[in-house]
Amino acid sequence: MGLRRRIFVNHLATLAIATTGTLLGLWAGNQLWRNSHVRVQVIERELQVIDDLNIRILQALPARNHYQASTKISLIQELEMDRQVMKQFIIHLEGIQALEGKAALAPELKHVLAVLIQNSQALIQGLDESKARLLASSKDPDAQRQIINDLIQANAITRLQNAINQLEQLRSRLSGELESAQEAEERSEALELLIPILSSLMAAGLGLLLAWRTSGLILRPIDRLNRRIAELRSSGKLDLQPLEQKNVPAEIRSLNDNFNRLIQRLGDVHAQLEQLSLTDPLTQVGNRRCFDRMLHAEVARHRREGASMALLMLDLDRFKPYNDCYGHPAGDQCLIAVADVLKHLFRRSGDCICRIGGEEFAVVLPRTAIHEAEELALRIVKTTAALNLEHRANPPIGRVSVSVGVSCGRPSESLTGSWLLQAADQALYRCKGELGRNTVACAPAQEFGPSSTAASLSLAPAPERPLQDRAASSG
Repeated sequence: MGLRRRIFVNHLATLAIATTGTLLGLWAGNQLWRNSHVRVQVIERELQVIDDLNIRILQALPARNHYQASTKISLIQELEMDRQVMKQFIIHLEGIQALEGKAALAPELKHVLAVLIQNSQALIQGLDESKARLLASSKDPDAQRQIINDLIQANAITRLQNAINQLEQLRSRLSGELESAQEAEERSEALELLIPILSSLMAAGLGLLLAWRTSGLILRPIDRLNRRIAELRSSGKLDLQPLEQKNVPAEIRSLNDNFNRLIQRLGDVHAQLEQLSLTDPLTQVGNRRCFDRMLHAEVARHRREGASMALLMLDLDRFKPYNDCYGHPAGDQCLIAVADVLKHLFRRSGDCICRIGGEEFAVVLPRTAIHEAEELALRIVKTTAALNLEHRANPPIGRVSVSVGVSCGRPSESLTGSWLLQAADQALYRCKGELGRNTVACAPAQEFGPSSTAASLSLAPAPERPLQDRAASSG
C-alpha cells in the first residue's frame, strides 16, 4: 500500500472514531494542547534570546587582548572599532525591546535588557573618554597602558559581566520550566487524541477531502525534493538555485533546508577544489592547467577586441646544477623567491603568472605592446639579480639569474596562443644560447590577418642585445 493510501486510510479511521466525540470535548482538548504549546514556544524563545545575548555580550565586551597595538593611532582605531561594536549591540538590544509587545518576555529578562542597554551606553562613553585621553596623552607606553587598564576595569564592564551571570541563572530556571512545559504538552497532546469528536456523515465527507489534501501537502514537497536530487545526480551541477517550499510541515521544511545547505557546501568545496587544481602548490601561482586556460581565454578576448597582448616565458639559468649544488629544498626556496618577484612586478588584475615547468614560468599580459613587455622582462631580470642569491654553478655571474623570452602580437585567426607560446619559447632558447643567459630576447611583434597562412607562424627573431647593452642604452 502506497504512502498516500496509508495516510488516506488513517484519516478515514480517525474520522470514524471521531464521530463518537462531542464538539465540547474537541474544543477542550484543543485548548489544553494550545495553552501548553504556546507556553513551550514562549520559553524556547526566551532561551534563544538569552543564548544570543550571552554570545553578543562576550563579542562586544572590550578585553585586554583587543589592545595589543604598540602605537597610539592603532589603539585609537581599536577603541573606535569597539565603540562601533557596542553601538550595534545596543541597536540589537533595542530591537529585542521593541518586540516586547508581540512576544511576552519574562520580567527578569526585561530587567536584564534594560540594565544591558544602560551599561552599554555607559561603556560607549568610557570608550570615548579613553579615546580622548589617548589623543591628549604623550607617546609614553606606560601612560597608554594605564588608560587601557582603566577602561578594562570600568564599572560598566563589570556590570555587563555580572549580567552574564544573571542570564545564566535565568536560563537555568527557564530550562527546568521548559522540561515541565514539554511534559505537559505531551500529556495534552495525548489527551487531545483520546478525546472523541462529534461528526456526521457530512463531516465524514469533509474529513475525507481534508485527508486527501493533507497527504498531498506532505507528498508534493517530497516529490519536488526528489526531483531536485535526481536533477543534481543526472547533471552534476552544484550551482543549483535553493529549493524554496512554503506552507509545508516542519519536518519537511527542515529536510529541505538541510538539503539546500548541503548543496551550498558542496558548491563551496567544488570551488575550492577548482581553485586548488589551478594553483601550483609550491609557489602559489597558477599551474600549467591555469596557464593553458588563461592563454586561450585572453587570445579569444583580444581577438574580439583587436588589442595587442604579450607573453613572457622565463627560465632560471642553470637550475639543475643549482639543485645539485645546494639541494632540492634550497631549489624550492629559490623558485618561491622568483615567484615572489613576479607577484611584486605584475599586480594588474588581468596579469596571469604561472609555473609551467620545473624552473619555467610564464606571464600572460593583456593589452600590452612589445616595448612594454620588453621593459617588464628587463625588470624581471634585474630584480631577480638584485636578490643576490648565490649560484656558484652559474658563471660568470655567480648568483641566481633568469632569462626571458618575449612574444607579442594582436591575435587573429592565424596568430594564436600556440604561436605566442612557440615564439616566446624560441626567444627564450636564444637567450640560453647565443645571448649567454641573464638577458631578454624578443620575438618580432606580429599581426596576422584572416588571409595569413600557416607558414606565417615561423619565427624569425630580430637581433637582440645582451642585458648590459640594453641597460646602457636605456640610460
